[in-house]
Amino acid sequence: MRGRSAEEVLEGCGLKKTEGRLRLLKMLRLARRPMSPDEVFARLRGKGVDRVTVYRMLDAFFEAGIVHRIEAGGCRRFAACGRVHHGHCHPHFTCRVCGAVECLSDVALPRVRARRGYHVEEQEVYVRGVCARCSAAGGGA
Repeated sequence: MRGRSAEEVLEGCGLKKTEGRLRLLKMLRLARRPMSPDEVFARLRGKGVDRVTVYRMLDAFFEAGIVHRIEAGGCRRFAACGRVHHGHCHPHFTCRVCGAVECLSDVALPRVRARRGYHVEEQEVYVRGVCARCSAAGGGA
């Protein structure tokens, strides 16, 4: 997905290139961390996209492999994948102090091979602790 325009990514996945989808994909690609649907909606508010449409677009992007979904802190968050695929394989870090969630995409994990007859659809690894910002502020004690 890197190096390809938002228009090319949507076209390659068979999704219509609507203004809302283009805005959403560009925003997620620029985000420094996974975002909740509420955070996405807040950023897209006033741009002709309602809350239900945000949820539908995120679900469509997830099904197409454009974003991955992280279940952390009782909330779903979404982040753009580095390339279009299903089953990303890196851990996600959640800060126990501020609740921030980050992709640890520079940490590679091996793919889990299931027993015969099983089919792995998703692999998720979560790491919890204190982020650098909270540690510097003394929140890690």
